[in-house]
Amino acid sequence: MRGCSVVRVSWREKKLLSEVDSNRHSIAFLVGDTPADATSLDVVYVRALPASRPYDENQSRKHEDLPASAQLGLHTARMETEGMPDSGWRVNVREFTYPCRFHMKFSICTHILFTLNARGHIDLSGRERLVYRGPNKKRKVSSQRQGPGRPTSNGHALHIN
Repeated sequence: MRGCSVVRVSWREKKLLSEVDSNRHSIAFLVGDTPADATSLDVVYVRALPASRPYDENQSRKHEDLPASAQLGLHTARMETEGMPDSGWRVNVREFTYPCRFHMKFSICTHILFTLNARGHIDLSGRERLVYRGPNKKRKVSSQRQGPGRPTSNGHALHIN
């Protein structure tokens, strides 16, 4: 998993994956170029750019500009961006649905991981973010807590009332 987090950080640094933000105050929203559900909390538009494929003279072929664990074939990598609209893929966070061909074939894609990370559902290492919502035990009033030592309600072992 450590290699995957490096890949996601490098995609973000290289701006290969980006969230399309069209709020109500933008020109695109006022002109009407954005979809109607662009302001929904469940829907995120993710725009993906293909990774550069530099030519490797040693192997006489092109490789993606990514670590070896994330390299894909040309046709498989093309499935991530083929048919993508200008506004980006419409990713539904709640239902995990979007029309990417890579997602339809493998049932997971970088677009959904990027969206879940952007919305705060998973952290950079791909694990689900857990939140403790119980009472804070450190902030309890000291009168409710029992001090150290023998409890005051205990009597002698042979004491009978």
